[in-house]
Amino acid sequence: MAKQLEKRLGIPHIQVDVIWAKSGGMKTYGTSTSLQPKAADYIIKETRKAMKQPSWVLDGNYRSTIQPDALKLADIVIMMDASFLRRFFNNITRHLSGEDHHRGFTTRHFLTRHLPRLIIKGSKPRAQQLKTAQSHLHHYIVSTRQKADELIEQLAKQYG
Repeated sequence: MAKQLEKRLGIPHIQVDVIWAKSGGMKTYGTSTSLQPKAADYIIKETRKAMKQPSWVLDGNYRSTIQPDALKLADIVIMMDASFLRRFFNNITRHLSGEDHHRGFTTRHFLTRHLPRLIIKGSKPRAQQLKTAQSHLHHYIVSTRQKADELIEQLAKQYG
């Protein structure tokens, strides 16, 4: 959805997973619930730098590191609230299509660490993410690709 917003509105897309990968995130992925301090500092610094632009679309949550800054600076918050099965299917599709390779996931790592982590976590953090998104004055929660496309059209008419 962030790529579509970037294309439709002509504003930069900040992909936090790419920043995470550059921080050395793969070395600590799945080893603890918090990022190593050095990686977290790098993610915060680079994301803040990118958010200094007049307009941006931020793709990624990173609740403990960038979310507080992003929520303060964002005009609009959009959250995809897809079902667990949809998220599971999307993760597999992204990996098989090569879209996940910027994260540095090998197929072995994807199958032995990433997917099991997704299955174990399931929807636990979703409730907190929804609550946080809903706390923003201008927020949208979309649950399907069709609703996301409709919202993008609406925003393109309003801001494009």
